Amino acid sequence: MENASKALVMAGSILIGLLVLGALILLFNNLSSYQNADIQNTRQAQVVEFNNQFTTYIREDVRGNELYSLLNRIIDYNTRKTLEGEDGAIEIGYQPMSIKFSLKSPDGKDQKALTMDGIVRFFENNKNDYIIDKTNNTFEDYINNQIKKIVNGDSGKQDDLPESVLNNLTTGITKIFLENNASDDEKEKAVRAFENITGFSNIKASDLEEGSKYRERVYSYYEYVQFKRANFDCINSTYDPDTGRITYLEFQFNGKIK
Repeated sequence: MENASKALVMAGSILIGLLVLGALILLFNNLSSYQNADIQNTRQAQVVEFNNQFTTYIREDVRGNELYSLLNRIIDYNTRKTLEGEDGAIEIGYQPMSIKFSLKSPDGKDQKALTMDGIVRFFENNKNDYIIDKTNNTFEDYINNQIKKIVNGDSGKQDDLPESVLNNLTTGITKIFLENNASDDEKEKAVRAFENITGFSNIKASDLEEGSKYRERVYSYYEYVQFKRANFDCINSTYDPDTGRITYLEFQFNGKIK
């Protein structure tokens, strides 16, 4: 009888132990589920926050100055991040971003539509498509080098055309740069206007005629100004299937300049 009682006590103890163990396992599983769900929610929130930086550009009529800001943002992102990058304590599956934009509009007009006279000076002639990705970050350097050449000219400091001056010249471009058969009165007015804007002196009418150094530089900068005013449509966007992050955006010049 005493042995039976001991057996019952032992069995009860084992049962209680199993119940406690089961409860602990259940609690651990629940905690793990909550933790996994929390990590997943955090990751999803990070993906949404990341994509929100770029989804605003997935539309029509993105101005060129907005597009240029986007290019720089993607270049900066690809430069700073790595495939092993971490965000806080949670490792994020990172993929480099890339962007493509075309200066050729659906009606077949190419970058010549951005020029003053149909002659391409600023952008690479007959190159309509530009791609920026992890290994091709040269577009920003190209823009900066082109502007530097326009600003500095060939004759040193006394020939500089700062961007503020270039902007003013492009605003009044049709009043300043002359046809070769312009009248003497038109030439005088153009020279006076050019000198007032630049602060230069001893400008001759020949400096403002077709093929002149000032005309070439300002017409080149005008092309860059038109690019910033041009409108682009986002025609394609790609998301990483594993992370849900945007990895690719494609834009095309839609022919509008505002």
